[in-house]
Amino acid sequence: DIVAAPTQPPATPARADPYRHTIAGTDIHLGIVSADAVPAKQRPTGAPSGKGYYYLNISLFDSKTKAAISGAQVKVKVADLMGVENKTLEAISANNMVSYGGFFGMSGPELYTITAQIQRPGVASVTEAKFQYKAR
Repeated sequence: DIVAAPTQPPATPARADPYRHTIAGTDIHLGIVSADAVPAKQRPTGAPSGKGYYYLNISLFDSKTKAAISGAQVKVKVADLMGVENKTLEAISANNMVSYGGFFGMSGPELYTITAQIQRPGVASVTEAKFQYKAR
């Protein structure tokens, strides 16, 4: 009798990271944490805290060189069925890396659409990236 060797199940394709996009030569990474998770010594004066507030961080890298992009202007719109909040993110430097961040209110359990408009230095066009996030 010939016994067939067990077969391996087909590999599951890797899922794309919903918080990373590559658009127009820019790798865009979105990070989101509860505002309470930001250490007090790193929180700007007057920054919100408590349930329903989140810190959004956008990190930008050149797709070819993988170098962090500094000097960009990053505007973010957070929208749900109840409203919209728009902000220009502040440049933040940590560990010799630049990123862009700001605090937003996201108090409900609904799905939020986060739209980042990125103006890279020396680039005429604005790059737009959209993300979906469900607040916990």
